[in-house]
Amino acid sequence: MSILLLQVQTLDRQKVTCIDCVITSQISTQKQKEVPHQSITVFPHFVTVGDEHVDPELPIVTSIHFAIDDLSLLFNDFDAFGLVVNAKPLIDSVLAKRRLLRPVVTGEFPLIAYFSGRLSIIEVETDIGKLSVNHQPSHNMGGANGIFIKNRMRVNLEPDSPVSFGEAVDRMMIVTRFLSLIAGCRQGLHDIQLRTSSSEDQFLHSISVYWSYAPKGQRAKVNDLKPCPTDVPLNPIHRQEEFAYVLKNWIGRETNWRLSRVRYVNCLSKGNSYNTDRLIAAANMFDLLPRDAVPLPTVLPEALAEAQEECLKILMQCPKCLDRDSAISALSMNKYSNFLYFILL
Repeated sequence: MSILLLQVQTLDRQKVTCIDCVITSQISTQKQKEVPHQSITVFPHFVTVGDEHVDPELPIVTSIHFAIDDLSLLFNDFDAFGLVVNAKPLIDSVLAKRRLLRPVVTGEFPLIAYFSGRLSIIEVETDIGKLSVNHQPSHNMGGANGIFIKNRMRVNLEPDSPVSFGEAVDRMMIVTRFLSLIAGCRQGLHDIQLRTSSSEDQFLHSISVYWSYAPKGQRAKVNDLKPCPTDVPLNPIHRQEEFAYVLKNWIGRETNWRLSRVRYVNCLSKGNSYNTDRLIAAANMFDLLPRDAVPLPTVLPEALAEAQEECLKILMQCPKCLDRDSAISALSMNKYSNFLYFILL
């Protein structure tokens, strides 16, 4: 038994929405002269927590934000943060304003930590909305205990118009499959948040999303599968146009290629485990590709086609052996399927 939606409010006024719930147990009790008491235990596939409830049936999601395991390696913006070790030529200009308030004494070994200031790493307009990857740095003000600059990166997806909760999750998964492909290993999803048409109000914060069966990566189990920035096939930092071109075309073909892509990512999730099931799944992946995914057979000139037919007739009359079957297979590639010829053997 299942119920679609369950909405509650916590004591700190946070609104919790349980989406796609399954009832796991139900208890009803009644004692004499007492009001009947009923309790149920539910398993939600999604839980949202924020300043408002989420109706999954309505097109209200204006953006969805998330992170994956290896986001900082795939978008390796190496020069965004750094440390100036030999900072003696710069330290006086850095401290000029502070010295207007009080004297600041410098020493022989000044250090300067910096963030270049560019929050947006890349922005790409796609069929499912504007995709961007951003820095979100945080820092303290410094003091006797030192100073820090920490950073986390997030993927933001903004549809052209509001979409339903399920559609937003589906579009998020399209991007995640693409990032898993270029990473060479399945990426785990975490820190999912969304904004709705009503949460555009500056007083309302983004809504946190907790997914019971969110994709999980293999990094904790197989450390050597962690991608290296120099081995990633696309460089979104220094070759942004190429990255945007590939991403747009990937998303544009999602409808016809979805099944084979899901099969491929499922194979990646097995890490370094190669068994019979994985081999069959990998082979079936190519069967799920659309017909236009591979080059069509070429049409031979008339004279060459006649020569091909004559050679095949001669080979068909020869005794069966491996060399004879290989020759037939090679000759029949351009006109007939190998399967058809082996039926006729």
